[in-house]
This record gives sequence, structure tokens and C-alpha cells, in this order.
Amino acid sequence: MEFTCFQSLTQVFNAQLNSSNGTIECAIRGVPLVIRPEELVRQSLLYFLISQYVLPTERFYIKVEYESMDVAIYMKPLNSNFSPDLPPILIIETKNKYVYPLDSDTNERQIKNYLRLKGCGVGILFNCESGFIYEFSNGYFSKANLVDLCEIIILIKRECDKQEQIISEQYTDFHLARQGDFESFKRLIEKYGKNANSTTKFVYEQNKLLVRVAAFLFRVEGDVIYFRNRGLYTRKPELVSVRDFRQLLSIERLT
Repeated sequence: MEFTCFQSLTQVFNAQLNSSNGTIECAIRGVPLVIRPEELVRQSLLYFLISQYVLPTERFYIKVEYESMDVAIYMKPLNSNFSPDLPPILIIETKNKYVYPLDSDTNERQIKNYLRLKGCGVGILFNCESGFIYEFSNGYFSKANLVDLCEIIILIKRECDKQEQIISEQYTDFHLARQGDFESFKRLIEKYGKNANSTTKFVYEQNKLLVRVAAFLFRVEGDVIYFRNRGLYTRKPELVSVRDFRQLLSIERLT
């Protein structure tokens, strides 16, 4: 099935979508989907993205219809032991090409809410006829026309570079915490340990025994860190102190 879509002010592209018996195959998940106007737009955009060989696909992955977002792009972890819960580098909301205007108050409110809630800096509204880029920084939004789909590739590369730099700077703390430095461990917990989407695995001493735990929902109070054991319900949180801490093992995002 061929679907014509805007690529730039002077160019279109024809997405070759796999279709059968009233369904099209998702370009990312490989599952059949009912042909709907908005789905044609979403799959056409995905077709364009995965057909661009200049994309650094070794650095990111794409999630489709994930946590209410149409398309969310995440950077791949640099290290399997240090893969904390990170915000998406780009959120794309696709709309029916016949819905006008694309940048209605409702659509803009939706993409802006996603950027705020997910801590993401860049979002796009797209309907195969036109597109808009929204950037969110320091509590303020900016808006620009998407004049060429190749701009999305530039944005992905730029945001990958930014997030990679941030993680690289924090990797020093990760390395020190793996060697037993409690202050480095605290700094990492302050950034990544306070929600339920990451699991932190570490070793501490209890009754002269070394204990390995997988924990979440941390709280730092001075030289004491409170936490919840993943998969184990307790009325009160566990705790580890600077005296008992031995080694950080990993910080991993739940998948």
C-alpha cells in the first residue's frame, strides 16, 4: 500500500506500507493494525525514519503507542549496568491529515503536557500535510514550523549528543559508587532513585552479612538512605547508612 506524505516544502515521499485485509503492519512492532487515517500518518512517518540510513540507530530506539505517546524516541544505554530511567529525547504526536488546524489549542496542549510530564525537551506535531516543532527549556516553550522531515533526523542526533554528554558526566559518580564511595552513591540516588521506574541494585552489610538488594523509591536523609525492596512489600522502608554501604552494582530502567 502506498501513502503519499509531505517531506519538505518542495518534496513528498511515498511510504510503502505492508497491508493485508484492511490492516497495515506496524513498521516498528511488526503487528497488524486496523487502517485508520491517523495510523496511516504514524506508519508513514515511521517508514520515513527507519528508511533513513544516516540515522544513528545504534544510539536510540523507537517506542510506538507507549505510555499514551504516539511515538517516543529513547537513547540506548551506554552501559548495561548504568541504564537509569531517562526521559525520551523526542516525542511525536501524529494526527489525521484531514484535521485542521494541526496546531489547534487541544493538540498543542497535548504535546506540551507530554513534554512537561516526561521531562522531554523536544516534541513534534505531524499530520503528513505539515508539522510543528516544540522545544521546552527552563519552563518555557518555543514553536517552529517543520519545513523538512530531515529536521527530525537532525533533532534526534542533537538530543542524543546532549543526553550522552549528561550521562557521561554522571558516569564518574557511577564508577566511584561501584568502588564503594557513598557520596557518589547519594548523588546518583538523588537523580535516579526517587521514582518507581528505575531499579537500583547495590550491596550493603547487615548483621555482618553482605546483602544484595534491588530497590526503588529512595529517600536521602544525611548519611542514611531509605528505600523499598523491589518485589517485597514492607510497611516501613529499609535503610542503608554510610557505615553499612559496600558497593553499587547497577541502576537499570524497568522495561
